[in-house]
Amino acid sequence: MPLDVVSDAENRAMFSWFAQAATYPADLAAVREIEPTVWGLPEWIRASGWTAPADSGRR
Repeated sequence: MPLDVVSDAENRAMFSWFAQAATYPADLAAVREIEPTVWGLPEWIRASGWTAPADSGRR
């Protein structure tokens, strides 16, 4: 997203940081030590009941 289209300084700073920062280095093993029942993305998707949309055949 071009930053000049973002209207306020706080959001410009946030989007600028998103563009420059490396990915967040989450320590999932440490999280699971603290909270063993934490869900990963696949578990969360299954629990939410989300399903992928049907392929319409269009590309």
